[in-house]
Amino acid sequence: VILTGDTQNPELQLSSSTSSLNVSQIQQQLLQQSQLVQYCVLDDKVIAWVVTRDSLKSGHSMISRAELDEKIQKISRMLAHPNSDQNDELNKLAKELHTILVKPVESYFDSRRQMAIVPDDNLSFVPFAALVSPASGKYLIEDYAIQTTPSATIFIKSSAPEAQRGKIDTERLLIVGNPRFDRNQFAGLPDLPGAEREAKEIAK
Repeated sequence: VILTGDTQNPELQLSSSTSSLNVSQIQQQLLQQSQLVQYCVLDDKVIAWVVTRDSLKSGHSMISRAELDEKIQKISRMLAHPNSDQNDELNKLAKELHTILVKPVESYFDSRRQMAIVPDDNLSFVPFAALVSPASGKYLIEDYAIQTTPSATIFIKSSAPEAQRGKIDTERLLIVGNPRFDRNQFAGLPDLPGAEREAKEIAK
């Protein structure tokens, strides 16, 4: 997919396939200011690795996949349908997920580095930024600059142009807010006025 008017000099180009990088390749190509948090969900535990250019650390939590999925589904439902009566329960669940997913490796985090989270399985539905530290009561996003990425390889490949570009005076951004589509073909898809407003505010 090439998003540009000039196919000879695309501003954004995504390949349909790419080979996965191994750990040493990821570390060699990882930007100095970045850290990766890679998760793996097994039947009886969740393992997390924290990867920087010069270190590879890991930790785990013992929890069944079924119990973890239940917590993820519950927090997703609560966030999708906010209810002030559930604030205490939501906060408790956000702390539980923080304990399961963050605490085992948090001592390896560096608040000076950008954090790229690579979720696994249903962890893709976890609102990592909204997880709450039981110790400080703060959201994870208050302590770390967080983003999620489908894989470490995609993060590295996407970061490569930035590393080569160096300092530039102006930035350009592709913002997709409320895309147009064939209403007859996709009659069940709702409009996204909130996303459109958000995109316009970001563009300002």
